[in-house]
Amino acid sequence: MTAERRESATALVEFGLSITHACKLVGLGRASYYRRPRDWRVADAAVIEALNEQLKKSPRAGFWKCYKRIRNKGLPFNHKRVYRVYCQMGLNLRRRTKRVLPKRIAKPLEVSMYPNKQWALDFMHDTLYCGKRFRTLNIIDEGTRECLAIEVDTSLPAGRVVRTLERLEQERGLPNQIRVDNGPELIAAEFYDWCEEKGIEVAYIQPGKPQQNGFVERFNGSFRYEFLDAYLFESLGQVREMAWLWMLDYNDERPHESLGDIPPAVYRQKVENSNQVCLSLGGVDTTNLGLSENPTALGILSRQLLELFISLHWVISDPERAARYAEFPTNELDRLAQMAMKDGLLSVKSKEDGADVTNDFLSTRNKPKKGVSIEQQARESGILDLYQILYRFMSLETHGKSETVVNPAERSEVTLVHLQTIGAISQVFGHTAILWLLHRQKITNEKVRELLGA
Repeated sequence: MTAERRESATALVEFGLSITHACKLVGLGRASYYRRPRDWRVADAAVIEALNEQLKKSPRAGFWKCYKRIRNKGLPFNHKRVYRVYCQMGLNLRRRTKRVLPKRIAKPLEVSMYPNKQWALDFMHDTLYCGKRFRTLNIIDEGTRECLAIEVDTSLPAGRVVRTLERLEQERGLPNQIRVDNGPELIAAEFYDWCEEKGIEVAYIQPGKPQQNGFVERFNGSFRYEFLDAYLFESLGQVREMAWLWMLDYNDERPHESLGDIPPAVYRQKVENSNQVCLSLGGVDTTNLGLSENPTALGILSRQLLELFISLHWVISDPERAARYAEFPTNELDRLAQMAMKDGLLSVKSKEDGADVTNDFLSTRNKPKKGVSIEQQARESGILDLYQILYRFMSLETHGKSETVVNPAERSEVTLVHLQTIGAISQVFGHTAILWLLHRQKITNEKVRELLGA
């Protein structure tokens, strides 16, 4: 500042003003005007040398650490002089260092078929028509490919990500796992601590490997091509409104090839109403599934599970048939067994050394053969009596006939009976599948009746 005023005063003097008048105009003392300028690097060379010596030993040391080390060595510099030189050297500026990430382990992109189990999120960016940049936070359900949220703003820090997840928690609950990359918002302590508090596993992908988060990257491609690159946006409000409408169309109307050309929302409803839910009803709280209000759906699901059990028992009841179907199981058995293996509920071990060969077992699966009717399978496997009893029992109050339960108390009672039946059949199915897959043993009718409690 003094040097600038001296230059201004010198210019005024050269213009014709007196030194006294020029110094008064620029606010500079005449003593400062007459004083010869000196190079601070020369005048404070001793202080500079002392600071550099300390910083060589402790590069991360701050001002007060350096000053106290200098004073402890007996150098007579006061703190004001040392701090002035410290700032002139630019040492008071924050030195940004690259954050070292923990080692990320490559994980296979395995996804559960159940909804609301695994989510993935990622960020995208674009610009408004005026050139202002904005970002989007995209969250999807990997199991159903459903888009859960698209947040739009100029800045989306970790706190905003947490608030978005808290809103989704109120709407549909939280997943078991969230797959993310290593962006600064996602490695922040605020986001990670919140996930740890909620019991959510944060699956970080390896740096530079976006294919490890392939489901949300595929969604980003569609979002970029069909939305961001297709329109010119004038404001953030317009982006938010149009993104909301696009998300509704994506979930409810747009066919998805990997889901059999049906929209994600329709696929999720089918999964929730299919017999895949029944396999876990034996020991899972079903109060949030909406099944207690729909005994008809419960009965249909119970019958489907019973048919699966009969098909399995028909395969393993005859030694020749079991050997023939060892590599060619029924369609439903193959689908359910693979689903259980992928979810970690069922494993295949080698009979020679006990090693886990689940992946090899899945890779050698072939297309299953078509079986005969359910009743014929039950007759051939010697469990026609169980088939008739359970089939007729589960047909009661379940097919919209005149016996449909209307009284809420009777509905709750029928629902409870259905749940107990599903749990019993699930237990039998699980025991039978494990014995057949791991040991290829013949399951006797006595063993089946013992498991059923019949």
